[in-house]
Amino acid sequence: MNIIQIAELAGVSKSTVSRVLSGNGSVSQKSYEKVMRVVNEIDYQPNPYARILNKKSTSLIGIIVPDIINPYFPQIIQDIQTVCSKHSYRILLCITESGSKNEVEYLDMLENMRADGTILLCPTTRMKDISKYDRQAIISVDAVINDKIPYVCSDFYKGGYLAANKLVENGCKNILHISGHNYYYANEQRHMGFETGIKEHLNSIQSYQILSDFSMSQGLDIIHEYFQTHPNIDGIFTDNDSIAFMVLRILHSLKIEVPSKVKVIGYDDNFMIPMIYPALSTIHQPIAQIGQLAAQTVINMINHQQINYQNILDVTYVKRSTTII
Repeated sequence: MNIIQIAELAGVSKSTVSRVLSGNGSVSQKSYEKVMRVVNEIDYQPNPYARILNKKSTSLIGIIVPDIINPYFPQIIQDIQTVCSKHSYRILLCITESGSKNEVEYLDMLENMRADGTILLCPTTRMKDISKYDRQAIISVDAVINDKIPYVCSDFYKGGYLAANKLVENGCKNILHISGHNYYYANEQRHMGFETGIKEHLNSIQSYQILSDFSMSQGLDIIHEYFQTHPNIDGIFTDNDSIAFMVLRILHSLKIEVPSKVKVIGYDDNFMIPMIYPALSTIHQPIAQIGQLAAQTVINMINHQQINYQNILDVTYVKRSTTII
């Protein structure tokens, strides 16, 4: 049933029905009650596509994400969803499986769907020119794409630097950084900070790196083999807590004690940490704040409100059971 038929049943004009349903404009109490009585009787549901045409807005925000296996991503998506829902926006989740080609294909799709905005979660550094997607508001999380795209991220450089220095303070001499490839901005910045921290102790500290994007099964094999060929490793920093969990499992299988023999520091401080033993020392980034700020920023862009283009949030070291200091 449409608003013309509702108007006939209620005995009012079409424009009166439109004002009642949209909440815009003044309507007498008597007319309002007539319209609402008919609406309730027929259980009227407005056509969302008609609203889109009238408003020239889909109330849709896309989220493009590498995967949802790393607990960090579901956690931050939940925080984005909370803010979007509060402002009556729906989200559409697009999983790229860490492929830059898929990132572009999803951006094309969201542009064609007339999405109001898109949040790029941890996009690759290959996405430099996205100027053709000028109809929708676009924001990046965990990456700097160019000076025209706003971004929200934690201070990855400081996080890497903190981790290196804390492992040195814990007495580590041979420190391994397990990281992803540098075509992700976060990985690149973390490793730069890590190396800066190591170089401050260059004469006494040796650093190593495993550079790979691996699955869980591959990761277990690669890290297990590395420990067998590098038994001198006594400190480990990982790019996220999930990799650190793998490391703890391998160390346990090799009967290497943590933290007496090897110290481990992760990155994220994700919601899985309370479920893992021993409790992981990590670099805490404010995940909820990152997600909420990203969502609010893209909504402000959609509504042509003022925004901050550069949003870098502080990180802190959280000592638990995998380090001594």
